[in-house]
Amino acid sequence: MSVNKVILLGNVGQDPRVKYFDAGSAVATFPLATTERGYTLANGTQIPDRTEWHNIVASNRLAEIVDKYVHKGDKLYLEGKVLELLSLFCDEAIGKQKNTKDISREDYRCLMEAREIIDNHFLHPLTIAQIAEQCFLSETKLKQGFKICFNCTVYEYIVEKRMEMAYRLLQSGKYKVKDVVWMVGYTNASHFIDAFKKRYGVTPGEI
Repeated sequence: MSVNKVILLGNVGQDPRVKYFDAGSAVATFPLATTERGYTLANGTQIPDRTEWHNIVASNRLAEIVDKYVHKGDKLYLEGKVLELLSLFCDEAIGKQKNTKDISREDYRCLMEAREIIDNHFLHPLTIAQIAEQCFLSETKLKQGFKICFNCTVYEYIVEKRMEMAYRLLQSGKYKVKDVVWMVGYTNASHFIDAFKKRYGVTPGEI
């Protein structure tokens, strides 16, 4: 048994923008904020809350309902089909690339699984070979497909996840820079500081 569904529960960030067309169709767009509650790792490290923003698009009858009933600050429960959303995203990305091969729907699933693996294990050492083996892709397909679908390399995505975690830990004011270095998977403080400054334009000590 498999489930092809994504669920979002969050708050509307601003009043929807709705556009009506001569043919009678309509499109509504609005941002939705979802929050992942903080938690404590096995080693006692406290991870703060994390908020992510999603751009929601509704069309035709659903857009009319959004126009009438949805307002800034409202709490919404949304459901959608994973593969449809993923196909739209990847098709758009592929359309912007030149000289790229088509990505099959099965490879879409594998690439999403690869990203999930990174999301769950980015604090630990990860190699392309390990990720490719776990999501049943060749290393070449993983690297090429990941770049097309997510607009960054596997390594860049891992670094981004670590930097986001580092920023949240430093912003909480509970940890020193030297502690955050190893907490986000780095063994070399200089490499961590360089990556952090490249990402945020300031050193970790300035947060």
